[in-house]
Amino acid sequence: MSATASDAKTPKQHLLGADTSLPGYATQIGTAQVLLPLHVKRRESIWRRHMLAFVLFGVAILVVVGGRKFWHGQRDLSFYQMDEYPLPPTGGSFSDCDLAEWSTAIPGPRHPQYPHSDSVSLEVPLAPETLMFFSHGALSSGRLQVTSSSEISDIARFDITVHYYNPYIRDKARICLVERKEGENGVGIYTPMHRHSPHGYRDRVHFEVVLTLPEGYLNRLETDVSNFSHDLESLAEIVDFGEILLHGSNGMINLKDLVAGSASLRTSNGPITATHLVASSVDVHSANGPITGNFTAVDRLDLVTSNGPVRVNVLLKGSDSKEVNKLNVRTSNSPLEASIRLGEPSGSGGSFSVETTTSNNRLATKVVSTPLDAVLNLQARTSNSPGQVALPVTYEGDLEVYTSNSAVNIHPSNSGAEDPAGKGRKRVVQTAVITRGRAAKGSVYWDEANKHRGKVVLRSSNGPATIYV
Repeated sequence: MSATASDAKTPKQHLLGADTSLPGYATQIGTAQVLLPLHVKRRESIWRRHMLAFVLFGVAILVVVGGRKFWHGQRDLSFYQMDEYPLPPTGGSFSDCDLAEWSTAIPGPRHPQYPHSDSVSLEVPLAPETLMFFSHGALSSGRLQVTSSSEISDIARFDITVHYYNPYIRDKARICLVERKEGENGVGIYTPMHRHSPHGYRDRVHFEVVLTLPEGYLNRLETDVSNFSHDLESLAEIVDFGEILLHGSNGMINLKDLVAGSASLRTSNGPITATHLVASSVDVHSANGPITGNFTAVDRLDLVTSNGPVRVNVLLKGSDSKEVNKLNVRTSNSPLEASIRLGEPSGSGGSFSVETTTSNNRLATKVVSTPLDAVLNLQARTSNSPGQVALPVTYEGDLEVYTSNSAVNIHPSNSGAEDPAGKGRKRVVQTAVITRGRAAKGSVYWDEANKHRGKVVLRSSNGPATIYV
């Protein structure tokens, strides 16, 4: 079946109202609007009044019953013009869209909203470049679960269960093979682009998709789904990803242990959680959802959301091939808590740029470790709330802290620490408070030649701001 093929178009049905230009007023009985005369003769008998009311009530009942028959029996023809389906994102084409030969689903937990379930299973050869899963359309939502098999093969298996209320809505779904270019293929689930019916979940379908990957190397896994969540099991020991891109909306992304050359996780209105994600570069973006978990990257790591808390543990290892290794953690109107390790524990040198930003809530940035002789430039900021930055004993460089309508402080919390280089040097902390206690500057170092090696700046407003060194 072709990419744009669908059921034949049906003409729209129109309900034409009566002429209401005559004098009178309208009254609502059930779903019928009836025109009554303004002037009723006072000499009219009670019997005639009752008969008139009885007739009007009967008309209303007929309209309501007929209307219900119309809504529940014919609305698939009258309210759906379903010839337009969304195209595969980022180019590509459909092929073989008659794959959904539904069979009764294996008995199991039912979806709480939908009384019916059917299933279909597909085996897709793994392309050398990219395995794709797409889902778009106004009538669908769902969940993608990615799991693995210990078998070594070149086949990916898609087990798809559809939950639905009305069979004619289920039949509007298209399960297609998708091809983008040579070496890139996968599966797409598509429902019509436009939804006109006001009947909520009864006119929708919900898909549960289980993608089973074989053991070995997968060059690239890419998803682009609407109203779908992602749930990835522990794959690190079985599947090695060159690249993984999980892009969705209105759903969470939840992954356990995963290792990839690069990773991009993007969603909206849902949380992103990682038990442990390891990649050379990591790009995590949400909107209106929290970001939590443990993230390890080599040279670049972005953790960005809005209106959701961020609570993360981060390791940015650093790469000699990069002039600066970058970490960006950002949210708004929510707390930010970041525990950060920079570089290898036994390493030395390297250059790191770190930014942690929120607004209207508490900021707590703790740099647990940096290599000896590393250069750290850190910018941390919040507003209308307290801000704190804690630095390891290996940090050497300038310190600046600012706020308004509150207090600033540079607190020497590691004054008794031993020289990490084993040279017996004494750690020096120099501070000066300026502008009536609203700003403070200073430096910390083991060797005076390094007192300006790095720079740490903390900014807040209407809340205290403290740097611990």
